[in-house]
Formats: sequence, structure tokens, C-alpha cells
Amino acid sequence: MGGLRRHLVLGGATAVAAAVLGPLVGILWWWIVPRDETTVGPGGELQPPEPTTLLFLDEAYFSVLGAVVGLVCGILAYLAQYRASAASGTDLRLAGLVGVTLGTGLAAVLAWRTGLALDAGTVARAMADAGEGDTVPVAMELRAYGALLLWPFTAVLQYGVFDAVSIIRRDLGHHRGSRPPVTSGPRSDTE
Repeated sequence: MGGLRRHLVLGGATAVAAAVLGPLVGILWWWIVPRDETTVGPGGELQPPEPTTLLFLDEAYFSVLGAVVGLVCGILAYLAQYRASAASGTDLRLAGLVGVTLGTGLAAVLAWRTGLALDAGTVARAMADAGEGDTVPVAMELRAYGALLLWPFTAVLQYGVFDAVSIIRRDLGHHRGSRPPVTSGPRSDTE
């Protein structure tokens, strides 16, 4: 039962730590993304914005933030499970992988919803103060929902790269104390 408990604790802690970053990244996304503007028409209706590259910057900024934070989450999750595996003598790689996958997936959704919620208030205030002919910011959107998968994808990819390096080097955390020493040079049959 102790092994299962270790897996659940590590996986849960990893998922929660990654998910907490979601709203913070959502605030950052809302704060840094450049806004396109549109004109208020007769009757308070918004005119369609001119087609510009600014319409696609919402997705671009979200994707870049997700990729960068996903890489950091993958590194930190692997290092955390490596230390926990070494300390307990239990292989916790799967728990760390599942935790970082679920946590970053939830974090991406929380970042998206937080950014849109903050932006809705900003656009609503601008619309309330605007008259006909005034310009107001266009509401942020995430039309490419695949951007939500970028954060967990890069986290899992980075985690896998670190795991592959550890396997090749034969320095997995749960085997550190029990592995034979690495010798340099070829071994002969007479040794």
C-alpha cells in the first residue's frame, strides 16, 4: 500500500502544481497579447474588424506561452519524480508522467478561460463608454483549440526526453543505490 500511496501523492502533487500555473498564465496571456480594434456602428453594433494578422495573435501568444511553460513543467516534474524515486527506492516515473499530463491539460484550459474572462470585462467596459464611430478592442478568442494541447504535449515530450537520457545513462533515481559501478573501457573475460 505504501507504493501506491507514493504514486498517488507524487502524481497528485505534480498535477496540482502544474494546474496552479494555469490562471497565472491566463493573466499573462491577457496582459501581453496585442489587441485589434473595431469601430462601433449605428445602434451600438460592432463593425467586423479588418482582416489583419492581429486576429491570429491570440492563438500565437497562447501557443508560445503554453509551449514554454509546458517545457518548464516537464523538466520540473521529471526532476521531482527523480528525487522522490531516489529517496524512496520506488520507480515513480509513471506517476510523474500522468500527473504532469493531467495537470498541464487542466492548466491550459484554466489559462484559456481566465484570459477570456478578464478580456470580457475589459471589452464590456470599453463598449459601455463607446459611442457611434468610436474604436473599441476586439475580444480575444482562441479559435484553434489545438493550442490547448500544446502545453501538455511539450511537457510530456520534455519529460520523455529526460527519461530517455536517464535510461541511456542508467542513472534512474530508483536504481541509484543498487546499480553496479560504470567501468571505463571494455571488459575482458578474465576479469
